[in-house]
Amino acid sequence: MEVNQQPKKNRKTLVAVVAVGSIAVILFLCIFSLYHLPERETIETPELSENPNYVASPAGDFEETNDVMSASQEELSEMIGNLEMQYENAKLNGEPYTAQQAGLRLALAYWKAGEKQQAIDFTNSLMQNYPYDDNFVKKCREFIDTINSSQPQIK
Repeated sequence: MEVNQQPKKNRKTLVAVVAVGSIAVILFLCIFSLYHLPERETIETPELSENPNYVASPAGDFEETNDVMSASQEELSEMIGNLEMQYENAKLNGEPYTAQQAGLRLALAYWKAGEKQQAIDFTNSLMQNYPYDDNFVKKCREFIDTINSSQPQIK
């Protein structure tokens, strides 16, 4: 009893051709979309300030550093909470420069509040989180040296 096998063979061939064609179309669309993505602007991060006239802290922004240095003990506790939020938000949003600046200001606020060990530990964690930024790591090391060699003047 011989059954005609021709329609079954044609169906298998058709399924194979459709599958290969579908894969080819998907690959084409993927490659096409990669070449036609919108261009993103490059973001340049500003360098930390090297001006010796700035307040002796690692943060690069003069005004932002001065508010930490001139804060009273009462203002520091509120400032620490705000800086912790700024640091975490910048980390979560993928903003390394902002996170670095907020982190250094936070370490400075810890030190100013008399929490020397917490300032050192936090600064060390900043260096571990951003080891690729040589200037930032240098500023962190300088700040740790400053912490170890002196006490902040608390108002």
